[in-house]
Amino acid sequence: QAFLLGYLTSPQATAGPLVLLGQPGSGKSVLTKVLAARLPAREFLTVRVVLREVPSDTDLQSQIEYAVRAATRENLAWPDLVATTGDALPVVILDGFDELLQATGVSQSDYLEKIALFQEREAIHGHPVAVIVTSRTAVADRARIPPGGAVSVRLEPFSDQKVTQWLEVWNQANEAFHDARNLRPLSAETVLKDTDLARQPLLLLMLALYDADGNALHSTADSLGHA
Repeated sequence: QAFLLGYLTSPQATAGPLVLLGQPGSGKSVLTKVLAARLPAREFLTVRVVLREVPSDTDLQSQIEYAVRAATRENLAWPDLVATTGDALPVVILDGFDELLQATGVSQSDYLEKIALFQEREAIHGHPVAVIVTSRTAVADRARIPPGGAVSVRLEPFSDQKVTQWLEVWNQANEAFHDARNLRPLSAETVLKDTDLARQPLLLLMLALYDADGNALHSTADSLGHA
């Protein structure tokens, strides 16, 4: 969050899109929600666009206007909206480039280039805009980088310390559940026997849910397959 806040106050933010990459369940969407909630309204006008919820066969500006209408129930054209911002910087967060690909079933290799052209056009009209787009790492290569470049940020997997902290919260929240069923708390030692799974937040949650059924993970952690 600190990096993104610093980035949005730099000239580079309006020169091209920032691409936020991560594995499924790594926290991309949650991060965009938190960022949209925490950006000071006096300095930023934030529009979060969930790409799976807007028409996939229309242009970028129409997708933004659709998201604004869904959030406010008002038909606001983008130029009218930015005209009211004063000194606040418009920030458009496009969440789910990979889901846009799934929705269209066609190539969207020029999507980042369209974003850059949108930013260039807005800057010419005196309304520079910053754009953040999220995507799963696996499909990032299906979008061409704009000629002016783009900043990419990758969400790192959990470290051993983060896994331990997550489990401390999990065990505390489920203490009554464990006691009622005579279950042992889930330890970092148990889940870290397979670090490829435990280091991904969503998969760590799935391991914890699996173990909640009779401490199943305690007895199978050594025999989990890697397929």
